[in-house]
Amino acid sequence: MDFSALNDSSSYTYDQLIESPEVVLMFWTSQCMYCRRELEKLNKLGLEQLPVPIFFVNLGESRRAIEAFLKDMKINPDIKEKVVMDPDLFFVRNFGVLGVPTYFFFADKEIVYKSYRLSPETVKGVFVHE
Repeated sequence: MDFSALNDSSSYTYDQLIESPEVVLMFWTSQCMYCRRELEKLNKLGLEQLPVPIFFVNLGESRRAIEAFLKDMKINPDIKEKVVMDPDLFFVRNFGVLGVPTYFFFADKEIVYKSYRLSPETVKGVFVHE
């Protein structure tokens, strides 16, 4: 299964998305008001405040809808370049993503934690960083 990157013609496989020793995947849709709040919060915070990579996996929406939403929200380029699309709802079908926003925390390619919010403190609590 390949997931297209929003900003260019590249794509990622599932294994490539989770290849870092520690990574977070955020599942979201543009219609979700809680997703909007989380994206606003992360946009203000800045991804450099998080000690691990994060990908923003949009569930089932078109490229045009995602681009319009991100433009309307004035989302920073560092987040936009980490948006990937899951038009076939692979994660919903295979991992039971039932609500959004949902965060999956991966360590060594295994899901170690799920959450509906993200903060630097949450990340540090899940991935012990000294």
